[in-house]
Amino acid sequence: MEENNSIGLLLKNAREARDLTLEDVAQKTKININILRALENNDLQDLPNIAYVRGFVKSYSKVVKLDQNQAMDSLNATYQINKKAPVVQTQKIELNSSEEEKRQEEIQESLISIVQSFFNKNIMIGLGVLLILIVVVNALVNWFADLNFERKEITENKTENIVEPQSVLKEANENLLEMAAAKKFAQELADEVKENETAEVEKAPPVVAKKEKTEPRPEKKKEEPKPEPKPESAENTIQVTREIGSLPYEQFYPAPSNMFTINKNAEDIKKELLPQSIKIAYREGIESVYLVADSGDTWISYQTDGGDIKRYVLKQGRKLYLSGEEVLLFLGNYRATKIFYNNELIEVNPTNSGVRSLIFPPEAAKDHVLPLFPVYQGKSYSAKEYRAKMQPKPN
Repeated sequence: MEENNSIGLLLKNAREARDLTLEDVAQKTKININILRALENNDLQDLPNIAYVRGFVKSYSKVVKLDQNQAMDSLNATYQINKKAPVVQTQKIELNSSEEEKRQEEIQESLISIVQSFFNKNIMIGLGVLLILIVVVNALVNWFADLNFERKEITENKTENIVEPQSVLKEANENLLEMAAAKKFAQELADEVKENETAEVEKAPPVVAKKEKTEPRPEKKKEEPKPEPKPESAENTIQVTREIGSLPYEQFYPAPSNMFTINKNAEDIKKELLPQSIKIAYREGIESVYLVADSGDTWISYQTDGGDIKRYVLKQGRKLYLSGEEVLLFLGNYRATKIFYNNELIEVNPTNSGVRSLIFPPEAAKDHVLPLFPVYQGKSYSAKEYRAKMQPKPN
């Protein structure tokens, strides 16, 4: 067979007659351009098995509108005269082949074409999509894991949120003063009242409850003078279980307003210790207090919005979140704990005893006296409640 009747020249002439480039054919057939180039150059030794080559020729012929029987004849002839390629004896598809051989050949060629197209395009797209899905799912899993961890640190409760349900914090009704460590806490409370609070208010005159009769006569109540007005005017309405005069006398002092300052250079500490769930929990008009015992244990007594007084030992590594319109807080060994107020780290004004009372918001200090939570026989009282029921000042 002459060179000008080879399969390569036949395909090339048909392509150029259609004004197509080799790149155009490669794009339409999804066949590698190097295979097409070898086919047009009759480099049959560089091509794969003849079964694949026949599939390539069939796809090429469809694109350039070439008769497939003519192309197959040219391919077979080219194989026979190419000394470097194996001689393959084949017969004409329609005229000399049996129906069974023709059907098997067409099935084989179709499968080759499908596999080639699949590997050239679909598998790569599928693998790319699968890889993207794996990355997205992994990111979502990590995000939900972080979110669930933060949600475990805080429950949606207005008055208090204790972090980590398995915390070793003591129950509120446990007698804190029965513990050996709490005895030191009680002593530090006395030192705080006597040595520090007096200095902070610059020797402000003590606020003393007005002396009342232990056995008032009902018929003479209207003749008694009205008590002097006090900052805690609502204390007279407090209902308590003890009788008037049953609590020992306690010296009280006006609460100072300058108990702490905001640390403006604490971004690194905030990133490390203040979780996102605490940040988004803050609402305007609601006091948000978050405590992290990062270097030791801290004794804590607190009250939110006039509710029950609760006491805990905040173990190192534990956290406590409080919120309300008003939060009263008393701490022993406060230096071991980082305190965030409305998402800002605060620096507590130092004391010699290591105990400190804090009032949030600070402007509410004018309505309170110290100590905030006096203790008698293991029970904590609010200052209002205690003063209403304590004995008169001894002479």
